[in-house]
Amino acid sequence: MVPLANARRSGAAGWTQEKRKAFANDLTHPQLLAVSAASNRSKGDQGPDEWQPPSKPSWSPTPGPGCR
Repeated sequence: MVPLANARRSGAAGWTQEKRKAFANDLTHPQLLAVSAASNRSKGDQGPDEWQPPSKPSWSPTPGPGCR
């Protein structure tokens, strides 16, 4: 899961507008998930290298599509 602000800082700022729009609206590998307000505040716009969900079973063993 890569927040849009984090993606922009990590190189997406150099993408075309069409590529950024495709990334933000990707339904195959969505970047938006419904979470609790506390989780949302805890994560902010940190990337997967800076934040992991508090529930360890939800951690992904491999980088997802946003970590290319």
